[in-house]
This record gives sequence, C-alpha cells and structure tokens, in this order.
Amino acid sequence: MRIESGWLLDEDAPGPRKPLYLRGGPGMRVDADGPALRVLYAEDDRINTRYGVALLKKLGMTVEAVENGRECLERLNREPFDLVLMDIRMPVMSGDDALLEIRRKGQECGTHQPVIALTAFSLRGDRERFLEAGFDGYLSKPLEPELLVREIRRVTRLSHNTDSVASHIPVPNQE
Repeated sequence: MRIESGWLLDEDAPGPRKPLYLRGGPGMRVDADGPALRVLYAEDDRINTRYGVALLKKLGMTVEAVENGRECLERLNREPFDLVLMDIRMPVMSGDDALLEIRRKGQECGTHQPVIALTAFSLRGDRERFLEAGFDGYLSKPLEPELLVREIRRVTRLSHNTDSVASHIPVPNQE
C-alpha cells in the first residue's frame, strides 16, 4: 500500500488495482511540529484498515491496527495509546462491548482512554447514540480526512483539558 499524488494504491490486493482517492490530495501532506499521536485502529475490514492506517500515517500519526475488540483490549493492556479509533461491528468482540470494558477499567484505574466510534451507521441520531454509550467521538465511514482531523482534535482536546496534542495537525484543504 502506498500513497501517490493523493491516491491510495493497494499493490497487494488480488485482481485489478482499484485506487482510492484521498480527499485533499497532495495538499494534505502534514509536517507535524508536535508529538505524533499513538493511535490504535480497531477494524476488521482489510480495505478499511489499509485506508485508515495509511490516512493516519499520512497525517503524521503512529498507528497500530487490530482486527477486533478483544485484540484491542489486549493491546491496550500492553501499551498506552493516545487515541483508539474503533469500528462497531467486528467479530469476536464488538466495538460496543470493547468500549464497556475500556470504561470499566478506566473507572477502576481513574484514567480515561479517548475512543472514537467508526461506523457505517450514519442515520439521524446515531452520533448521539454512540456518544451516550460512552464513545468520545463519532465518525461515519468512509472516513473523510477533514472530518477525521476535526474529530481527533476535538476528542484529544477534551481528554487533555488543555491544548490538544493533535492541535498541530492541519485540516486538509478540500479541493
């Protein structure tokens, strides 16, 4: 997988290549002047994972990917992350169930792990439903770079109650 002139090219995919355009294109390049966010990306769909990880890396973040809620919890137990981007419908353990465990552990330890819901649910009221369930943020798929950056900034600012560690990420220009 590589990004070339705003196109995400999946060189390992079987069959004919089907590039995906990253909205914002070449002008979306980020020269981060602050610390890179460590992001845990929990998603079971291979294409969504490749796209999301490539996009986050292009934005200057350090990204680790897992395929389900159980793997997400295991990874969070081993190492800290600034942010979790979590799909809702995953095998083994859903994003909703993983979030319940993250929040339970957070109450026990007195910590708060920022988690943004990634979902195909995009009907009226879905955002509010996920926020009420305990997610810190919400993004519908497919990910749009500008909305992704805005939500990451908002969520990390809330969780740190100061200037966000993501405040150095410029919002991509929409061409």
